[in-house]
Amino acid sequence: MKIYYLIYTILLSSFIFGQDFSAGMRTMGGSFSYFRDLDADVTMMNVSPRIGYFITDNFMLELGFSHVSIDNSGDSEYYIDDEQHTRAFGGRLFANKFYVGFEFVQGFVSTIGTPLGNEAVDGLIKFDSNLERGLGKVGLLTPLGDRLFLDSAIHYMFILDEDMREQASSNHDPMTQVAYITIGVTYFWEPKK
Repeated sequence: MKIYYLIYTILLSSFIFGQDFSAGMRTMGGSFSYFRDLDADVTMMNVSPRIGYFITDNFMLELGFSHVSIDNSGDSEYYIDDEQHTRAFGGRLFANKFYVGFEFVQGFVSTIGTPLGNEAVDGLIKFDSNLERGLGKVGLLTPLGDRLFLDSAIHYMFILDEDMREQASSNHDPMTQVAYITIGVTYFWEPKK
């Protein structure tokens, strides 16, 4: 029951302390997430720093980078315990402190390393035109300070082409459909004039 009170308090504070974001504002932040591939018994940890720029009031373009650590506890043939990096470009539309967003996600760079800290690129997965990924998100900003916000969101990454997504899902291919929740912080500021 306490979780419901916490959720209601966060939603109420978002409406009471309304926020409009004006054109020209900039953002910097990032998130941490734990997610699970819906088509394989694999869990992942993700750290994603981001920067953004409001091109109009309440609409922001953003660039992001992700570092993903993979745990293949289900012994899926498509994953190895590894670390991967990817980049994304997209936008978010804000209504008060709620937002919806969409990103295009580029391919993954997979690295292997030794206990001594040496790393090497061991693979590059480039998504071809039939396997391009999209990432939809719905989130909420909760004030932590004047321009600092807790950023919590639900994300869903998927292959954009529906036929290819269904085929890849039936083959249990990795990164076909991935759902995850993120918690992060974002700082908003206006440049000095």
